[in-house]
Amino acid sequence: MSRSVKLLFAIFAIVAVSTLICACMKDKLPNSDQIQRPPLKIGYLSEHDFEGRYANLLSREFPELRYEIVPLAPLVMKQVSLDEWVKSNKIDLLYIPRNYHFQDMIDGGMLRNLDTILAEDDSFSLDDFIPSTIRLSEIYGQGSLYGIAPSFYGTAIAYNQSRFDQSGVSFPSTDYTWEDLLRLAQRFDQGLTVLSPSPFHWVQDMGRTQRMKVFDEAANRALFDQPSWRKILALAIDSLRQGHVLLESENEFHFASGEWAMAMVTYDQYKKLEQADLPFEWSLANMPTDPANPGQSSHLVADGFWAIPAQSTQPEAAWEVMKFFLSEKAAKWEYRSNYGFSALKNAVSMLQTEQEKLAAFYDVEPTLPQDESVPDELPGLVNQIVNEILESRITMGEGLNRLEESANEALLPHSR
Repeated sequence: MSRSVKLLFAIFAIVAVSTLICACMKDKLPNSDQIQRPPLKIGYLSEHDFEGRYANLLSREFPELRYEIVPLAPLVMKQVSLDEWVKSNKIDLLYIPRNYHFQDMIDGGMLRNLDTILAEDDSFSLDDFIPSTIRLSEIYGQGSLYGIAPSFYGTAIAYNQSRFDQSGVSFPSTDYTWEDLLRLAQRFDQGLTVLSPSPFHWVQDMGRTQRMKVFDEAANRALFDQPSWRKILALAIDSLRQGHVLLESENEFHFASGEWAMAMVTYDQYKKLEQADLPFEWSLANMPTDPANPGQSSHLVADGFWAIPAQSTQPEAAWEVMKFFLSEKAAKWEYRSNYGFSALKNAVSMLQTEQEKLAAFYDVEPTLPQDESVPDELPGLVNQIVNEILESRITMGEGLNRLEESANEALLPHSR
């Protein structure tokens, strides 16, 4: 082979290798569509809140992703209406905090139905989630899924297993009522602590278990003069008067001392139990339920729902990012944070032995909390009469008889 031919082959080889290297590099670089694609607009409570929860994780998972946070604060603070906010903010991906317009957005056709997306994506399975958290979202969507919660809060009854065993008392297995629980509390000198700011709020919560309201907004009347309410009030007042029930604040947690047999615990109080070195054995049980609807509870609530607005211009990209926010990697990052328990089965607890115990928080048939507007005067009036009964200034019968009459007299000016 001549020298000139060898030189020609060498040049050809160099050109071919250079072309291959350039092609490989080009594959790793964003293409022109990616470069020109507008930033993904993510609706979140505030940019600061998003930074604290997701920003670091998101930059690691999608380093080339351009995104912009659109604050929901004006909407949440009712500075603008829902329609005004949606029209002026074109969002691709949205985190809807609990109790803020999730139902309104579904009813108004503002969110994409996720059922079709889920049917086409084999990489994502709802089976990885705690069923009740998915069911909660489906209740809002009347059977369809318009949002998925990454985390949730719940309430359960913690009980001192050591004290129960020593007293020869068995804890109700399932589907017990508030009456059952208060009768059980009466078998101990110090029976049950309840996280509640006042007797009114505790009694209201007990009534909500049975889908009862304390106030008829249309008629502007209190509803205490009913057999069901009188029974709940009598049970609650009697338990408080005998000292079998103690109302406590967020900063108190008497159960940890071992003196109280049971406690109503929230997510935050459970974290205290989890971290404490308690001198007794303890366990958890579901909250009391409605005897007419065993197993139902409105105490399971989502921190919020990730959803894709119907007007999203980048739904595919939004779904990929949404899947990441719902992943185990994201869940482990915010384990035992301020956002509640993870909605993922494998991330609700890092301890396998603890997962069965935690089922008390979520092994329920969820129901939506009642939307009830209560006049400002009502809690104070109820608490005043309850305190008069507790201080023996009036009898139980006198107090219950006065309650509705006094309430409606106080509310009368509002009906004029």
